[in-house]
Amino acid sequence: MITMNEARREAVMFKNQLKYAFRRLARHRGYSAVNVFGLATGMATCFLLFFYVHFELTYDRFIPEAQDKYRVALSIRGEDATWESAQISAPAALAFHDRFPQVERIVRFARESNQVVAFQDRIFQEDGILYGDPEFIPYFGIRLSAGNPDTALSRPGTLLVTETMRRKYFGAVSPLGRRLAIGDTDYEVTGVVPDAPNNSHLGYNFIASFDRFAGDQAFTKENWTKNEFYTYVELAEGSDPRRFEEQIQPLADELESPGWDYRYMLQNVTDIHLRSRLGGEIKPPGNATNLLILSVIGSFVFFIACFNFVNLSTARSIQRATEVGIRKVVGATRMQLVRQFAGEALLIILLALAGAIGLTVIAVPAFQNLVGLSLESRDILKPVYVLFFGGLTLVAGLGAGSYPAFFMARFSPEQIIKGITPSGAKSQVVRKALVTLQFAVASVLIICALLINRQISFMKDQRQFGFKTEDLIVLRAGSGMKVPASALENITNRALSLKEEFARHPAIERISVSTWVPGRGMTQNSVRKSDEDWSHKRAFYDLGLDFDFLSQYGIELVGGRTFDRAMPSDAAGAVLLNETAVSDLGWASPEDALGREIVLGGDEDARPIIGVVKDFHYMGLQSPIEPLVLQHFRAGGRPIGYFTLSVEAGGLRDMVRFAERTWARLFPEYPFEYFFLDDDFQRFYGKEERLRQLIGALTFLGIFITGLGLWGLSSLSTEQRIKEIGIRKVMGASAPGIILLLSRDVLMWVLAANVIAWPVSYAVLRNWLQNFAYRTDLSPLVFVSSAVFALIIALTTVTLQARKAARANPVESLRYE
Repeated sequence: MITMNEARREAVMFKNQLKYAFRRLARHRGYSAVNVFGLATGMATCFLLFFYVHFELTYDRFIPEAQDKYRVALSIRGEDATWESAQISAPAALAFHDRFPQVERIVRFARESNQVVAFQDRIFQEDGILYGDPEFIPYFGIRLSAGNPDTALSRPGTLLVTETMRRKYFGAVSPLGRRLAIGDTDYEVTGVVPDAPNNSHLGYNFIASFDRFAGDQAFTKENWTKNEFYTYVELAEGSDPRRFEEQIQPLADELESPGWDYRYMLQNVTDIHLRSRLGGEIKPPGNATNLLILSVIGSFVFFIACFNFVNLSTARSIQRATEVGIRKVVGATRMQLVRQFAGEALLIILLALAGAIGLTVIAVPAFQNLVGLSLESRDILKPVYVLFFGGLTLVAGLGAGSYPAFFMARFSPEQIIKGITPSGAKSQVVRKALVTLQFAVASVLIICALLINRQISFMKDQRQFGFKTEDLIVLRAGSGMKVPASALENITNRALSLKEEFARHPAIERISVSTWVPGRGMTQNSVRKSDEDWSHKRAFYDLGLDFDFLSQYGIELVGGRTFDRAMPSDAAGAVLLNETAVSDLGWASPEDALGREIVLGGDEDARPIIGVVKDFHYMGLQSPIEPLVLQHFRAGGRPIGYFTLSVEAGGLRDMVRFAERTWARLFPEYPFEYFFLDDDFQRFYGKEERLRQLIGALTFLGIFITGLGLWGLSSLSTEQRIKEIGIRKVMGASAPGIILLLSRDVLMWVLAANVIAWPVSYAVLRNWLQNFAYRTDLSPLVFVSSAVFALIIALTTVTLQARKAARANPVESLRYE
């Protein structure tokens, strides 16, 4: 049992050790700053990446009883194709609810985009419009900030708006009871909901009552083939989801047609973001591979920082050998010395923790904009983050802080008195191995950064698209709206009048119209050969265009001819196919397809194929090019969705003013919106661009911290060989010779690091590239460039230390210690 006197002695000793630790840090400010900053940078990097990983892994976990809630998806498999969709038919939900007692709750909703929303004189084109059952609110745990959640969607014609939409349309005025028009339907605002959480697979601006579809009984209760509804079930506690999936298969079997296999699939709501790759997702899903890569890299950066701390601490320990010897001579025990040095290490780690938290708070705004986080600085005080901070500090303290303490405590006073340095070959091997490992990690980061940059540059290279994007301005014309047949002709005539007026403006060189443009509003249609039955139908993308579209976009023809104004039949029903569609339909070449006929949708009339266009990427290069059928917009029976304008240089501002005035006169019910096609098409690469920036930042930090570690080891090596350097200079060695002597080991370290890094990088990047249908090659140049870059960094760092030693006065060197 500890006596009172012993406790006092321990307290006094601790106080003195703490004072001494602070004095040493203050006396060696440069060393202390480098040590603290390196460790703080590594810890801050880990903190930020933990925020991101935690954010991605907690998608949809705010939903009450999420473990019992599932989305029902649909898989359709044929001989030649597989189609998987997040949407199913409306009657399926009713059947699930009526036939299976384990279904406690069910909710369905439809989604629309590009709809015109109007309130008084405010008219906007909006995305994220959901039409949901009354159960939508309790199922997803949505709390209303205004309105009654029990009745908000219970009546026909009711609408919930998000806080952002409330401010946009109503300002500070309460929206409750006011009427808002979506398309041609008026809704009463009955509630306000918070914006959809960023870590939710749902995305919405408006939630309208389901009655938009309820009036069409054939559609909602009888039509099992229109897969346009997202359907979610909540199973009773203890129910087996796999058993339920088997039980609902007979319903899917009833949908089957010859040659096609239908299956319903269950997805837990918490799995949708990272594990779903279905068509029709509400938001682009995450990428578990990218998440793993970032997690591993973040861990590497942290361990680099810890290795750096160990190397810097042991590098400085040689200067303290005399101090350790004197302390041992006067009676200090090994554990007392360990406690002294461990306390100094812990003090540095605590200062690094404070610095890391400060760096994290500063970096949070920029970081959350980069990765789409919803995070505020005060959120770092949440228990999960505090536990992570504490755990990381404990790992750093036990791992990085204990080794230098035990290393210095083992110094022998007899050896020190005899002038023998306490750093043996074994310790040098450990330190050199740590630096080699640091450079291996840094080389992996450099290779990853170079290859990711190469792949994204490849995808964003407009020469890969197969069509022209530069200098094209696109006006959106209410695309995506369900236009009644009675209004279609009127809208089409006004659109053509608008095109004629635009064509007369001197700054507009060319103009075309289409139902969609690359990257926006793509629609699909069922397609079969005219000599096949509907069991052989396929899903093709279907583009309606005018006579000027292909030439304006620079889309090449590889067979046949394009649409011709002189041939009225072209606008009535002729079609073009892309090369992928030709292959998908079983023809060996474009020439084989010419003159053949296909049937689109529910039509009975066959359409002649008059030409074949070269494949072009109307979606990002992550996905393979899909089959595409092109027809004149009049033949498709859909309204014109987009105007594409080629504008001469310098005429943009005047053209926009003219276009806005003309638009307001001919299309007063639609807002005037335009975008540049080349900028807009880059949306497909948002995730990859964020990954590139993250990897670039992590690579820079890894290289920076590795450089600090190498600086520490080269400092130690120089101090150990200071007498040797002095003798060599007295014997006539030149400064370049001294620099070469101290730098030659670096080459071996870097080569050894690359031997480790190259196969690891190759395996990781080969797997990552599989996410892309079109990808760059794993060029040897990437690996060689990484090795050269790492060698330059290493030689530069060591040379700076060696140059200082080579210029030192040999007399002073020989009087060292």
